[in-house]
Amino acid sequence: MAARVVALGQNGPNAEDLAKNPAEFGAPYTLGINHTHYGLQALELKVFICLLGDDVLETLFGRSRMIGGHSPNSSVTELQNRFNSAMNLDYIYEQHPEWERKPRRLSMFRMRHVDHLRPEHFKAELRADSCNLQACWKAGVARAEAILRKYNAEMEVSFVDLFKRKDTDLMRPFGGKYPAISTEVDRSMVAASQLPDTSASRLEETANPGEKISMDFDTLIASELAQRVAESEAGPHSVFAEIDAEGHLCHKKTLVRTLFDTTIDAHSSHDRLNRVRGFTIGGKSWTREDSLDGEQVSPETHFQLGNLFTSLICHNGTHLGLAVAKCTAIKRGPLGSKSPSVSAIPRDELHLPASPYTIAGQILDLMPVSTADPLKWAWNGKFVSLSLTKTKKVAGKDEISRLKNLQFAVPSPLIHPIHEKAEEILASDVEIACAREKTWAFLDSDLLESWYKSWNQLFADSNLHDKFPKFTAVTSDGIFPYQVAANNAIIYSSPIAGTVIEKSHLTRHTCRICQKPLKDTERQSHVGHHIMKAICKVSDPSAKFPVSDAYPCGMCGGPTNDGACQVEIKGGKSISTCPSAYAFLISAASKFLQSRPCTNVPIACALNCGETHWKYNFPRHLRERHPSWEQIIAPEFLARIQISHQEQTALQIPSTKLIDFLPPAPDSTPPVPVPSTPTHGHSKGKKRPASFTPSRQAKENANRTPTRRASKTPRLASPSV
Repeated sequence: MAARVVALGQNGPNAEDLAKNPAEFGAPYTLGINHTHYGLQALELKVFICLLGDDVLETLFGRSRMIGGHSPNSSVTELQNRFNSAMNLDYIYEQHPEWERKPRRLSMFRMRHVDHLRPEHFKAELRADSCNLQACWKAGVARAEAILRKYNAEMEVSFVDLFKRKDTDLMRPFGGKYPAISTEVDRSMVAASQLPDTSASRLEETANPGEKISMDFDTLIASELAQRVAESEAGPHSVFAEIDAEGHLCHKKTLVRTLFDTTIDAHSSHDRLNRVRGFTIGGKSWTREDSLDGEQVSPETHFQLGNLFTSLICHNGTHLGLAVAKCTAIKRGPLGSKSPSVSAIPRDELHLPASPYTIAGQILDLMPVSTADPLKWAWNGKFVSLSLTKTKKVAGKDEISRLKNLQFAVPSPLIHPIHEKAEEILASDVEIACAREKTWAFLDSDLLESWYKSWNQLFADSNLHDKFPKFTAVTSDGIFPYQVAANNAIIYSSPIAGTVIEKSHLTRHTCRICQKPLKDTERQSHVGHHIMKAICKVSDPSAKFPVSDAYPCGMCGGPTNDGACQVEIKGGKSISTCPSAYAFLISAASKFLQSRPCTNVPIACALNCGETHWKYNFPRHLRERHPSWEQIIAPEFLARIQISHQEQTALQIPSTKLIDFLPPAPDSTPPVPVPSTPTHGHSKGKKRPASFTPSRQAKENANRTPTRRASKTPRLASPSV
């Protein structure tokens, strides 16, 4: 109807001229106006009160202020540019509603929010013809009269007679003028412009009022779908576009801003997105290493970012489950360390025993879509979130999963690429709820093959028995591990108990030296007892395995000089590659307490060697790495690595076995006597301040003299460690 009216009424007369002289303009205009009037007055149309409010304007102004970032207010000129950008956003969100993050303040919880409802929220009968106005009027009159009789109030005239009076209605029940409405002519009104004369014959030639506009919607939808499928299969797109024949690149954000906001000054704009560049100072790279010269990267020879892979993870503390994940990061070293990131690695290097790569990914939430043969699994567009601690779900509240729970890291020998076996399908082809237009599907036989490969790889290499990711609970609402509810025999999960990896899995929760179960938060202090007894050569009856004599690890007591159990300090926390390691705050663990006497924490050497060692290993490090440390070490650093007799005693070291690991701190220098009478350095009659004591003088002298006499410097103990 709207298209038909526009076709008839473009550049035509206004309604006032048509009403005065309908014959002058002909039947087509009369027919079009009548159709429009009758269409708007149709009683079978639904009435949406929410569309009568200012919800649309609130959204427009909200987006315009959001574009301003930290400067939401703007001038009139700037507001015009922001409105242009807001309308562009509105068009994009109309095409892809799943991209828009809905404002939580516009959610309906109470009746005061009803002005923000949308038409789809109204489920009741809203058609005008379903309402009998006469019956509603009579019911209202009867109710009003009942209230008046209840309170003994009398009316001089009935409601029926009241509204029969002239100039009386609900807006002016006492007659007279409408409130706040003037009867004078609005001076802002201008006379209607004279339109060119258009003959009726000309209109009949250009438009036929009886003609119907037909449109094949099935053909249009099919063509649009084919276009979207072709665009999605075109391959990955770059954020840069070539702007000339010489291949010069320009960021697409810059091109869009230049085309849509031609009148804006990017340097003085309040819109931050207009001022910043769309890429980093380093250029197009994402701070990842470029491929080596001569190396050709291809999907057949390399495992790349975004590829799919399978791996085994411990999802509840007792079982291993198969996880299909999407690669999000590839590190040449442990995840979280300063090791470089790469975008692709050769597939032949994934399963090498000495492979240094760590793969991070997000687990896909798969649902069975066909229980018949062959069984298929499809991704519902969501990711599985896991937790390191057991948490309870609270009904009625949405749980916010942190990124660390959505992502897991695993050594490259424990993964198996499965990207080439994934089938890209339309989400509408499977009977699952998916917010994405396209998704991945997998055959059950392919998952079963990866399941057996992962277990065989884990059993074959004893060094991998404790390298798989360990979690305690699944916090997402999906089904994990993957299973079929109608068939209990199909579940990709198996218990760890009774397998060859059971001992290594339990070692995670026990001390490697005495096999005593303990919490991770107690491991650093507990293992420190064993290391101190080994250094002082004190018998340790609880030890079932010896402490290593090669710079023992503070988490397991094993060696650290062969490349294993490397430790570093990051953000004030201890980060170690030890399988038993956990991150802890160094500043808190380095304080001596009777309840927690061990101060064995990682310390970076201050003698410019670039090495980091555990505190109990520093006497040996200074002796072997810095032979002249006694002449160059600073007193402040010496105080940090001291191991006092008090700490050794609290760690159950007998008094006969106590060791002076390092020379005493400068505060232990003998005091220098100060004469009580003035000398040649003081004027006669001038006294020292009362707070200036001989002990204070001795401390100042010690601070002024950082070097000590060689004869009074005790030698380092030579423990077996």
